[in-house]
Amino acid sequence: MSEMDELLAQLKAEYKPKKPPSPLPKPSSSATPSPQKSNHQSGKQLDNLLADLKAEFNPEKPKQKDKPPQKRTKPTSVSSSSGNRSTPTYNNNLIESLKEEYQAQEREEQQRRQKELAAQQKREQEKAKRRRQALRQEAQEWLKNLNLNSDEGLWFEEFSYSYDSKLEAAIDYLQAIRETRRLG
Repeated sequence: MSEMDELLAQLKAEYKPKKPPSPLPKPSSSATPSPQKSNHQSGKQLDNLLADLKAEFNPEKPKQKDKPPQKRTKPTSVSSSSGNRSTPTYNNNLIESLKEEYQAQEREEQQRRQKELAAQQKREQEKAKRRRQALRQEAQEWLKNLNLNSDEGLWFEEFSYSYDSKLEAAIDYLQAIRETRRLG
């Protein structure tokens, strides 16, 4: 399950109307905590959170003084025509807003990765271009020193017939020699 699906499931679970607790058999051990107590505590925390949010969004109602102020960020791009923040429409808008935010972050991350990959490819191309230029200079020097009457010169003369220029043939020949030495 993706992070987005988990977040959506969590939000839906938090905002579903609560069913009255069904009577559960009492556990024989007193060490295990009662599910009703934990549900009651999380329900109370959720009620407190909702009350804080309502107070934050409804300035005409005074805030509770017994609680220390907490920093909260307002949901982005969420609007409700009725002003009631606990409606299914508000919850859907909130979920959609969170989903859009997550998707925007994903797009930004993907664009960043693509730029990074493009930059890396450009560096590799530049590196290959410099190696090719160095090899070209080496091939020019090698051609100057090549004795065309030697065995290597005669062999190279035949080898270079399939190339547009002797320089290109010399570059490929020297590159093949380097590869052979590196692998051997």
